[in-house]
Amino acid sequence: MFLLSEIEERLAADRCGDLRREILSRLEAELMALGQQQREQHSAQDYASLERRRVACLAGIRVVERVWRRLNPV
Repeated sequence: MFLLSEIEERLAADRCGDLRREILSRLEAELMALGQQQREQHSAQDYASLERRRVACLAGIRVVERVWRRLNPV
């Protein structure tokens, strides 16, 4: 796992957006997998854990997008 400052440095150096797309692809794949897992039967505690992970993926997507836009203005 990377620290936010490490992600910022790597995204700043990634002018063509390959790293951004890779990170977003991984987060979106995990988001889909978590959504599928949530549709299965789970205890309330397990479901809450899946939801926390899903929300963390959504937050990660927002962070990557915002950092990318800040470091690579159009």
